[in-house]
Amino acid sequence: MKNVISNVVGVGTPVAAFSPSDVAGLRLWLDANEAHLTKDGGDNVTQWNDRSGNGLNLTVPGGSNPPLWQDSQINGLPTITFDSGNSEALSRTLADFANSDSDGTAFAVIAAQGANSRIFTASDEATNVRFIVFEQMTFTGQKITISQRDSGAQDRVRGDTTISGSVQLIWESDSSNYHLRVDGVDQTESVEDGGDNGNWFADTPQTDNIVVGALTRTSTIYSDVEIAELLIYGPRLSTANRLLIETFLNDKYATF
Repeated sequence: MKNVISNVVGVGTPVAAFSPSDVAGLRLWLDANEAHLTKDGGDNVTQWNDRSGNGLNLTVPGGSNPPLWQDSQINGLPTITFDSGNSEALSRTLADFANSDSDGTAFAVIAAQGANSRIFTASDEATNVRFIVFEQMTFTGQKITISQRDSGAQDRVRGDTTISGSVQLIWESDSSNYHLRVDGVDQTESVEDGGDNGNWFADTPQTDNIVVGALTRTSTIYSDVEIAELLIYGPRLSTANRLLIETFLNDKYATF
């Protein structure tokens, strides 16, 4: 495992550039660079390819429309924009995503839209009572939020920073509690609903799809969100490795 981001050691001794895949446990990696997606002549994205090596490519579910790829949005780099008014989403049918992970770390770089932004969801679309959602929500005051439910009462925990503009978000679980982070700053978490039990994918069994831009593959609940990059790891990263990914993303997007 590499633990360096610099690309030169000594004179004339090149070192491979750091990649998030150098850190073990990468479950999903979505990057809006056009080399990692398929789009039509109108820049509508029909497939977003997973860079983790796990092959979890996302496509447009039935009943939804493709989101829009836009160049030069965050620090000169592209994003994929999801418009709830046009029912835009990308998804994959997948049983029990990361269901061995009782703890983990997720990262996203987004441009806040001032709306409910469900950035990533794993859910059971048949019942709609099992899900875990990484989000930024208006009704929590434009705060980073995580929601989780396994057929019983829903848990929802939020941070304390009001989000605007381009931002890096981190959701973590230590299997007992959630830990949220915005642009390099640890959040003071507050419980909006239920409790803070740190429930992660292992605590959300029988999920059958993963989605960006909507609550489930067949949902009519869409989101407004502009995403540059999304990474999910399990188990939870060490502080050193979390800082590696955080630094990699900030060097790239310069959100803080």
